[in-house]
Amino acid sequence: MKGFDYEKLRRAMAAHKGSMTYDEMEEATGVTRKTLHAFLAGTTNKLQPETLVKYCRWLGLPVESFLVGGARPNRETTLDKIDLTLSADPALDTTARHALSDLMRTAYAAVV
Repeated sequence: MKGFDYEKLRRAMAAHKGSMTYDEMEEATGVTRKTLHAFLAGTTNKLQPETLVKYCRWLGLPVESFLVGGARPNRETTLDKIDLTLSADPALDTTARHALSDLMRTAYAAVV
């Protein structure tokens, strides 16, 4: 996909992966081990759009975080920072992280 920073996504995923196995990542993302390994190893950037969405959802970050070429201003929004903080918290599983992110987005939209 033109205008997408695959390397930035790859770095974010590697950091978020930590000590997870590919089996655990497959369960958490819904993406096959083979596809996960090929992408993280840097042997492919050929990913379906729904795979990119699954990766970003697992990270707790919007897809727009990885767009380049003027598709989005080069700055983090408050919600991006919240999502990044939630994704780095080892005490939160994927479900809790998504629930908190959705809660924050709803609350933020109500006051802004």
